Amino acid sequence: MASSPDNYVARLSVCLLIQLLEEESQEHDIISVVKLLTMITNIFPSASDQLCLHGIGHAIRTLYHNSSCGSSPQVSMAMTYLMFNILQSVHPEALCHDEAWLAVTVKLMSSLIPTQSVKCWSGEGLRIVAIFCLILHQSTNKVLVEASKTIFYSTSLASTINSMIHAACSKGPSLLDCDEETSTGENLMFALLLFYFSLRSIHTVVPGTVDWKKILNPSNRMQPLSTVSIHCHDLCRLLHFGSPPVKLVASYCLLELITRLSEQRNTSHEELKSFMAYLTSIMVILKGLVFYSDVRVSTNCSLCLSVILGWEKVDMTGARVIAKNTWWRLIVEEMAVSLAAPSLASKSFINHHKPAVHVAVALLKLQKSPEWMRTVFDGPCISGIIKNLEVSNVSSEMVLLFRELLNSRFLKEEQIACLNRIFQECRKRLYTEDCQNECSDEKLEKRTITADDLGEVCEYLIHVMSSTKSLDLDCGDLQTSKRLLEEIELFFKTSSTEDDR
Repeated sequence: MASSPDNYVARLSVCLLIQLLEEESQEHDIISVVKLLTMITNIFPSASDQLCLHGIGHAIRTLYHNSSCGSSPQVSMAMTYLMFNILQSVHPEALCHDEAWLAVTVKLMSSLIPTQSVKCWSGEGLRIVAIFCLILHQSTNKVLVEASKTIFYSTSLASTINSMIHAACSKGPSLLDCDEETSTGENLMFALLLFYFSLRSIHTVVPGTVDWKKILNPSNRMQPLSTVSIHCHDLCRLLHFGSPPVKLVASYCLLELITRLSEQRNTSHEELKSFMAYLTSIMVILKGLVFYSDVRVSTNCSLCLSVILGWEKVDMTGARVIAKNTWWRLIVEEMAVSLAAPSLASKSFINHHKPAVHVAVALLKLQKSPEWMRTVFDGPCISGIIKNLEVSNVSSEMVLLFRELLNSRFLKEEQIACLNRIFQECRKRLYTEDCQNECSDEKLEKRTITADDLGEVCEYLIHVMSSTKSLDLDCGDLQTSKRLLEEIELFFKTSSTEDDR
């Protein structure tokens, strides 16, 4: 009933909570109502829309600003659970005109960053950080804008995160022991997640206001921070020394930074010659993770590499450096030889080599690709890869690779004809499949977690983070199917253009 717009349950529940708060009712009565609403939103996530439309934001603001219960740890904890449940499932339309969340965010910020120096966040503090992540995530839909600005423009929060990252990076190899179950590991994970969602939010809410080149400059560490920020070299340290979960979140943060820097460079046509040595050191870390066991990490690293390789004009010697660098050849040869090996290119095996495809494609797109590329992708190698291709293991990355090989005139006519047949069969299968139900079920399952388990909260935020990128790796996903269809259509278009020539 609370999730349905056809009755007054949501409105009455909100009114009851506001009345209890304004009348300074017994603490246990307030907690009971808050827990009831939390249970409802946990079982029926759609109830969050009705609660927001009927003023739950005003009720939360009343708790923190007009009620003595706002200082109660028990009431505050119950309310953070409710806020997390609401923000993870509410649709942006229900938050369009709710300015109460700004006052709530300011109050939460004051409790998270007290006057004394903060070394680490408590469990309650981590839940507040998770709420901030969801507010920032919602802001990418043009809601809760002012609340988001309060978060990513908080100098106190920026200073706290900077201190945490500096302390983590100073551990060096011992950082690997700080997994997500330790206090240091939990704080590091939530700090990285907050930074990622800040990057996404600030790009949407106030686009064009950040000079992304500053994050490439290590000398900026000691300068006052105006926004929540982590420098690229610190992210690279976390990628190199961090535990698997830290590597994962750091890789998403670095990809977001590199993407924004690329957009700024393309828009302003700025040169990055002064950063070439620094970018080279970043690429050293990234190249070492192209074949990392977590394909999400390796994909993010390879995408970062492909973007940086696209900046070959930052230094006219870039092409010569690439040609002489044995790591590039090692990556491409490992991928090509493995994919061409007889009877080895299973679906899971090809997935493992998806990241290296982005590196190979970036090298092929250079104005002057390395001469050794033709030695690696010779006739027998390409024929071997095509022989291992089946409708069930065709991915958008594989189609992208063959499209770029086609553009570079690496493919023979019979190879193109064979690929056309395989891709046509794949396209036919995709048109007849219905993946919508599977995607909807997965989304619903992810929305019904509770905030009492910080491990689950962290996993949920990672899920939200990864779903914002079109890098889905499961062939059953609707987004992946769409990308694959687009790549197949582009291959056919390129193939027909080559025929016209």
